[in-house]
Amino acid sequence: MSDLDSLLSQLFGKEDACAGENIDGTAWSRLVESDLTRVGIEDSLGGAGGDWSDAATVTIRAAQAGIAAPLTECLFIASHLAAKTGNTLPPGLVTAAVAAHETSTLTKTTYGWHLTAAFDKVPWGSVCDELWAIAPTTPGKVAFVRINRKYLAATPRLSLGSEPRDDLHVDTAIGVHNVMDEDVIDEVMLLGALGRSCQLLGALRSCLRLSHEYVLVRRQFRKPLAAHQIVQHTIATMAEEVAAAESAVIAAVQQLPAPGHSPAAPAVMAIAAAKVQTATAATRVARAAHQLHGAMGLTAEHPLHFYSTRLWSWRDEFGSGAYWSARIADLVRTHYSGDVWVALTTPLPDLTVHGAATAATSDRSNG
Repeated sequence: MSDLDSLLSQLFGKEDACAGENIDGTAWSRLVESDLTRVGIEDSLGGAGGDWSDAATVTIRAAQAGIAAPLTECLFIASHLAAKTGNTLPPGLVTAAVAAHETSTLTKTTYGWHLTAAFDKVPWGSVCDELWAIAPTTPGKVAFVRINRKYLAATPRLSLGSEPRDDLHVDTAIGVHNVMDEDVIDEVMLLGALGRSCQLLGALRSCLRLSHEYVLVRRQFRKPLAAHQIVQHTIATMAEEVAAAESAVIAAVQQLPAPGHSPAAPAVMAIAAAKVQTATAATRVARAAHQLHGAMGLTAEHPLHFYSTRLWSWRDEFGSGAYWSARIADLVRTHYSGDVWVALTTPLPDLTVHGAATAATSDRSNG
């Protein structure tokens, strides 16, 4: 076990002790006090240092502990935008979103810029201290803007996993910090998908653990459920799904370039594969876990529902499994003329993948 894993185990305590907590809970406070909500971000940009692997570890373990928190938005998306634009993360809670072309207007005025925009289903939007947003400007270009909470009008909403997914509206004068190519939209989508894949993996681990523990102690027909062959087969199948998801997430994290750099084709392929694998596993593992637990798994007193409902929510955020499957097919067609076998056995060339920004905007679900 790494030093970071050991520290996280100490912070979270025994299994499921933090399940159901959010940013108002003690576990989140401990993460903030330990600077683990800034891990993987350069010191000079307001972070605590470390790399993508550290950010992934914190994100996975927090989801595994059942904590609802904006770690994808901070450790993956804001980290990348900070490095790309040179902006320093402010104190407090930061979330990120992309404004759709049809719902936003950013205009130059005598005194600077004025932004009118709507942001749908923004993770933790109503409770963030600052929104880091991408807003369209001229064709092919977008602006990076930082919006203080006091300028945001929020319509609170919740995801299936009871996490804030708020609709935000802004109509105010604002400073534009950077103007960039619209390819950054695709980068936000990619990093959001990887962050959600990490969270999915954490919740998958806990669904498997809870199910395994339950079938060992629950007795039916005068013997433990685990003694029945069909139950053994179900647990084994769940373990296979979790193992495959873990391998895919590890591979994707290893392919990422340093924050601020555009992911190359191998990283895009790996992230897409991780999201497809974790989303598929989410459906299968959650179904199996609830079959094994019966109605008890849906009760407020049992921790299973904290994990399963988030699995159902996270699997479709930042692109569904179907969306990322299509992206994989597009990469195979573009680089290997549709030859799937060659794509599987030959490393992709080190080419930065551009485009798909419009598709990413229309398909994305920021929360």
